[in-house]
Amino acid sequence: MADKKKLAAGIGIVAATTGIILLATKAKAAPPEPGLANLYGKVTDAETGQKIPDVLVTLNGTQAYTDAAGNYAFADFEPGEYALQFSKAGYETLVMTDMIVVEGNNELNIEMAPIPLIGVWVKPTGYIDEIGDWSTPEYAYDGRLNFGAYRWQYAESWGDYLTLTLNEAYIESIRFYARHYPDRVEIADIDVYYEGAWHDVYEGWFPDRVWVEKAIPAGIKLVSKARFRFYNQWSTPAGTYLYEFEFYAVELGG
Repeated sequence: MADKKKLAAGIGIVAATTGIILLATKAKAAPPEPGLANLYGKVTDAETGQKIPDVLVTLNGTQAYTDAAGNYAFADFEPGEYALQFSKAGYETLVMTDMIVVEGNNELNIEMAPIPLIGVWVKPTGYIDEIGDWSTPEYAYDGRLNFGAYRWQYAESWGDYLTLTLNEAYIESIRFYARHYPDRVEIADIDVYYEGAWHDVYEGWFPDRVWVEKAIPAGIKLVSKARFRFYNQWSTPAGTYLYEFEFYAVELGG
């Protein structure tokens, strides 16, 4: 296999690899039609080793995305010289040029380097209280830790969501500061909205009046809002307080 050469190019660093010759493997993948080639592999985080989903993989203009396990594949194409690119928000883009793909199965596993994040905690820009049973919902982002959005919560049930809006931004994580009542109100549920749907960030126990930070499980996303609710596990109603809520907005290089 030819030597690999990595070059830094521009803000965020774009790694370029040239002169790659892929050798046919005896992997488990079904072979292509005679005279054709398959290219497949797995994409992982260079620092953590975790599999990376939703990486855009481009082979001479043909696009595919990695699945939940970080796998990608291109099937039944002509062997020859190709350019291959791997890109995802929050990671250095990896470009491979002059890559020779041979007849048969070709396996290429890739590690992508995360870009150091430059970010800041930002507050919601507004709220949506669809039921109208939250008191002073604007207090959930007024910067004061001793005043909060309040809701009287029925016994043994989830409360209604308070939706906190945001001017659309790339968000890496959220954090909240809330009132915990032992054996009563000590479970919260938080979702964020991106790609046209709600996605779960966290559901579980939280401590009393301590900042709790939770990363978006799928990684950095272009988020426009979040929603928050409490669970009252007690046999009688109880008051709930969300004192503050913030988003961690990041700038992406590359």
